[in-house]
Amino acid sequence: MRDMVLCLSISFLIFIIKLAFCIDLLSSSSPDVFYPGAEQKVLFLTNSDHEQSKAFLAICQLLIQYPFVDVHIASFLELGDKVSNLPTGLSRVRFHPLKGTPYAKRLEFEGDHLSGLSHPPGFRGTTASRSDLPAFQVPWNGPEYLETYRSMLDVINTVDPALVVIDPLLRQANDAVLQLGYQYVILSTSNLRDMLVIHQSAGKMIREYPAIGSGFASPLPWYFAPYNAYLWLQRALTIVFSLHLHRLRSCRQHYGVRNPVDLVDWFRHDVTVIITSSLEIEYPISVPPNVIACGPILPPALLSTNRDQYWQGCLKCWHELREPILLIDLQSLTEADAREIAHSLIAILLEYENLHVVWNIKNQTETPQSADVHSMIDTISDLSKNRIRKLQLNTADIASLLAGETISCIVHRGEAGLFHDALISGVPQLLLPKWQSNYDYAIQTEWLGVGKWANRAHSPLIANGELTEAVRNILNQQGEGVRISQQAKEISYMLQVHPGQITAAQEILKTLRLPKNGTNGRWGAVLDEL
Repeated sequence: MRDMVLCLSISFLIFIIKLAFCIDLLSSSSPDVFYPGAEQKVLFLTNSDHEQSKAFLAICQLLIQYPFVDVHIASFLELGDKVSNLPTGLSRVRFHPLKGTPYAKRLEFEGDHLSGLSHPPGFRGTTASRSDLPAFQVPWNGPEYLETYRSMLDVINTVDPALVVIDPLLRQANDAVLQLGYQYVILSTSNLRDMLVIHQSAGKMIREYPAIGSGFASPLPWYFAPYNAYLWLQRALTIVFSLHLHRLRSCRQHYGVRNPVDLVDWFRHDVTVIITSSLEIEYPISVPPNVIACGPILPPALLSTNRDQYWQGCLKCWHELREPILLIDLQSLTEADAREIAHSLIAILLEYENLHVVWNIKNQTETPQSADVHSMIDTISDLSKNRIRKLQLNTADIASLLAGETISCIVHRGEAGLFHDALISGVPQLLLPKWQSNYDYAIQTEWLGVGKWANRAHSPLIANGELTEAVRNILNQQGEGVRISQQAKEISYMLQVHPGQITAAQEILKTLRLPKNGTNGRWGAVLDEL
């Protein structure tokens, strides 16, 4: 009898162990992760600036095609109009305005305080510019930061999403999702080098990656290593001893921001990070498994206006007549720069009688020197029989023009958004960098073979007809111009085979991980379709 009881006890114990093992196995293989939030709701937190918001809007445009995905987007008021111009409008995307000042507008308020970020390339120029770096990375003061942070807390609590997708440049978003404990994904419009370089070994940083804004060539010549090491060290010390960042950290701690994210190094190894770049267009770098390089994202299709349709028609007509079109989009244009560009254009227009120039320029009332610049452009336009057209376009309009496959070449400062828009559209690029962040894209443009750094000898100024020679090389379609045009088209084709927003949407849906119910079958079909 005792043996029978012992045998039954052992059998029951084995059964319990097996049952526990099965339960553990089922729970470990289940796709469900329990966070606060209602199923199927996705909340996007982004800046209102085009460079960041275009990626978020393009992904929203994919997700709103499916009625069982509830899409919300929170940003500053400036983004509201773009959301309403999505084909399906606000009926499918719920927009939540955030309080506070957008990143780009806050930088404008800083004005002369950031003038040091416009400097010549090289060791001396870069060394003198570091004091302005912290305010460029996080431009808000304590009260401004907290105003937007609290607004985000209210929006997240109201929406109660299953997943939050955040823009890391909007630092308050990191703090808000961690404070409330929501599952989130980071969607960055930066590049792999800027995000991951400080996570490489010190030796590798010094030997292989030029300091940001230095304008050093890549791959880095060995004899530049000591200068590069000094610039990286100076950058680190500037951030560590920044009074601006210290005050901002103290303000966050004083008002109870738990687990505040590093204001400069926002990267995390425990969160999926989707970055709108591609390994094929980046310098070789070690990429952690949680980083998904989805590729550049095509701008979302917005409802076009009569003005958009008119200009698209003009460009298409010129293009069909095989008349080259030069697009100029230069921010922070001084009168001296405009005069030099005007001289270059006169020479080019005299040489190429069928050339058309589309010049995107700010309104005359926006800057004191604008009236003089406008007057110069009008004079050249009259002399060239109106072959220079003066437009006032926003960055979304520029992206639309580039995607129209009519532009022969674009001249710009080296902004990340324009660089990627031109890259994915296959348009050769001529860069005239002025600001610290522009130099890296000038170097990358030449490294990829899709354009030229057109004012290398005089940066950040424009002088001595450099632009004339650079434009001539592209338009001649001989030698270097042919190689640049072909390389731009090849890279564009490679990037458009699988657009970045599709990969990004797939990763977001995978992270959302809906339970195994009737909806899950449709979810699988969505992933297959994407």
